[in-house]
Amino acid sequence: MTRRIRNALDGSGLVIGAAVFFFALGLILIPVVFLSSVRWTGTSVQGVDRGGIVYYSYDGQNYSLDDTSRFDSHRVYFRPTRPDTTAELGNSASTVVDIASVAVPFLIALAIVGMEARRLWRTRRTRNDPAAVGFGHGLDLEVVHRLLDERRRERS
Repeated sequence: MTRRIRNALDGSGLVIGAAVFFFALGLILIPVVFLSSVRWTGTSVQGVDRGGIVYYSYDGQNYSLDDTSRFDSHRVYFRPTRPDTTAELGNSASTVVDIASVAVPFLIALAIVGMEARRLWRTRRTRNDPAAVGFGHGLDLEVVHRLLDERRRERS
């Protein structure tokens, strides 16, 4: 069984290596992206915006944070141990970038594997069924010999 798999994947080493690279990159980005931000690991509360300043409270204490972006929501994320110094406003654009930066390497790896599987399937199909060889895969050997004979006769 191992020999059949090795023969089937012969010549696909670089492509499979690229797929493994992108998959590993996605795995590495999961903790980097999601554990580095209080948006994913911290506590969140709803704040109130008054004149460009978002006010929020936690554990009976009141805090404030400047609202400097038009993309920010009034949702405030922070670490419960330091709600005043670790606070950040929720930002939908930043959330989309975080999710995309993790998802894109996995999607690239999936696309590479899919394209390679399709190529291997076509190669195997054409190898086993000569009639399945379609346009662009070469001429029948008899046709090539006949055309070469005609060309030789024309030159002489």
